[in-house]
Amino acid sequence: MRLALLLALLPLAVSAVFVVATKGATYTPTADNALIELNTRDVGHHPVLVGLVSRDGWSHPGPVLFYLLATPYRLMGSSSIALSVGAIAINAAAIAGTAVVARRRGGLSLMLLTLLGIGLLVRALGSEFMLDPWNPYIPVLAFGLLVFLVWAMTCGETWALPVTAGVGSFCIQTHVGYLPLVAPLVLWGVAWLIWSLARAHRLAALARAGLVTAAVLSVLWLPPLLDEVLHSPGNLTEVVDYFRHSGKSAHTLADGYRVMGAQFGLTPEWLTGADPPSPFTGEPPSLYSNPIPVLLLPLAASAIVLWRRRGSDARRLLATLGVALALGVLAVARTLGDVFAYRLRWTWVLAMVAAVVVAWTAWTWMARVAPRVEKRWLVPVSVGALAVLAVTNGVSAARGGVPRGEESVRLRALMPSVVAALPKRDGDVIVRSSSFVSTFYAAGMVLALERQHLAARVDPTLEVQFHEHRVHRRGQVREILTIATNLGIDELASRSDLRLVGYTGVVSLGERARLMRRVSVLEQAHRAGELDDLGYYVQRSEISKRLDRPVVGVFATRGASRS
Repeated sequence: MRLALLLALLPLAVSAVFVVATKGATYTPTADNALIELNTRDVGHHPVLVGLVSRDGWSHPGPVLFYLLATPYRLMGSSSIALSVGAIAINAAAIAGTAVVARRRGGLSLMLLTLLGIGLLVRALGSEFMLDPWNPYIPVLAFGLLVFLVWAMTCGETWALPVTAGVGSFCIQTHVGYLPLVAPLVLWGVAWLIWSLARAHRLAALARAGLVTAAVLSVLWLPPLLDEVLHSPGNLTEVVDYFRHSGKSAHTLADGYRVMGAQFGLTPEWLTGADPPSPFTGEPPSLYSNPIPVLLLPLAASAIVLWRRRGSDARRLLATLGVALALGVLAVARTLGDVFAYRLRWTWVLAMVAAVVVAWTAWTWMARVAPRVEKRWLVPVSVGALAVLAVTNGVSAARGGVPRGEESVRLRALMPSVVAALPKRDGDVIVRSSSFVSTFYAAGMVLALERQHLAARVDPTLEVQFHEHRVHRRGQVREILTIATNLGIDELASRSDLRLVGYTGVVSLGERARLMRRVSVLEQAHRAGELDDLGYYVQRSEISKRLDRPVVGVFATRGASRS
């Protein structure tokens, strides 16, 4: 039903139109999104063989995301907002693909229920999520499509094999955390496909699908394999070595159960939105609780009903979902180090699919008991609900912002004074950061300078993030820029070898200096016993509220020119 699909995709179209109209001329990405744009800019100009850099010093397996984003990026004049449009297009393709598979294997009822589930999921994820090309986010809906494609393979669909290879490669290359989810799930689908085609004596069809799949995998995995040949060690080798010898401890099956089980509580995140993560570790609160997955009960009831329908497609969907849920528990259990909440949006997808299976079971039973109910009530009500979600999500999309919007505003405010302060000579402009937070702005500044045709470079220690052609090793230096935030600004401002060339923030630099002097006076009074603990805490807290307001400064190094 085309109307249902159009209603599901309408909020994404609204998001694309509004973000281009309102932010297209001003958006300046920072942090990982700036690195994503730098990699996308390199497509066709420099070798792009690996994915985005990870926090552990290696890059994610492959660059397929950058190649997908390169098309809208070039078509839109290499504007930064094109990456958000590309992200919207990727998510729209995932939604449409999921709907097509649902319609093909489960009929109109499953398609409508799947689109309703996706609409509710999109509402919980938020409009900004849908236009964010960040690599932990962009594979989420594609993973949902993968689950349906694997189901199609279990139903004997040979065309699904190469498509699954492409979608699965996209997920794994974009973020390595999808490897323990995608690879075993695809193997499950392939094994069932081989078995079903062998029984049906359709091995010739399987061979044709296998050849197409081999071609797809060869094309998509050629860049990472070339990287292995050209570099020693290659990136894939470094990824494998990390997971074998990182020294970080994995989690437990109980942890995996808690994270997955939380999505089957009475208020699952895929319906209500993300719960605030731990402020200390960034992990989900469910990791430290014992959730009661009461919503597994209707899923179990659906399993009993569907299992009696021997050989049905619904039964295969349920089995595929069961495998995916088990793999989800194992994937969390095998995570090394902290289980960051932002990496776990795929758990929302599995819970959403489970809800769709339950609703589909109920729909099928009602249609069998009272055939007229489907056309008179179930279909119209579903389409009406999709229309309501389209309006709700569309309004949210129209009001939404861009990823890291406040950082973008600050960086854009800095650039004119920074560029104006550059010496009138040739040479590289080296960008450095003084803290973890300032690295977000450093990536954005390299991009912003490069967009102005300036030779923005970084130190050799950042080669993994920015790649060799953006590393300064020798030659003349035009300027060295060091970015600082908050307290780092106060520290760098006292150095005689640096001069401030850019500053932005709610609190002026003069006011910060006055506040810092006030802090020094308070500390002296407290140490001398002239101010008790409570008085010191109250006054220090009031000052901290002002000092903690985000500010960014850029310092140039005096006499930076060298060869």
